[in-house]
This record gives sequence, C-alpha cells and structure tokens, in this order.
Amino acid sequence: MLIDALEKGGVPVIAACRSGICGSCKCKVKVGQVESTSFETLSDEDRANGYVLACSSTIKSDVEVSLN
Repeated sequence: MLIDALEKGGVPVIAACRSGICGSCKCKVKVGQVESTSFETLSDEDRANGYVLACSSTIKSDVEVSLN
C-alpha cells in the first residue's frame, strides 16, 4: 500500500481509519501510477487532479506524491 511506503520512507502522513473512509491520507500522485480501491471522500475533481487515498492505493510504479 502507498501508505506503508510513505510511512517507511519517514513521510509524516496522517492515516486515521486506514480503510479509505475518513480521507485523512489524501495525497496527490504527481508521478507514477497507483491502483485505488476506495474513493469514498474524493470528489470527481479530486480524482481528475490525481488525488488518491494512500491507505487504499497500491503502488504500480515508482511514484512521487504531494501531501498538500
């Protein structure tokens, strides 16, 4: 999961529910690809702009993300 990679890399990401419901781990994939299983708190605009929920996204390539 993307959240695991971020935490392992020392990135201070908030992950309250860890199940794709609360949205606290929302981040923007700037480079690379992930596969997401939950979009619960993301708008269509968020998704179109590359935002994902890190706790429910699997990394499919090298990625670069932004937490803001």
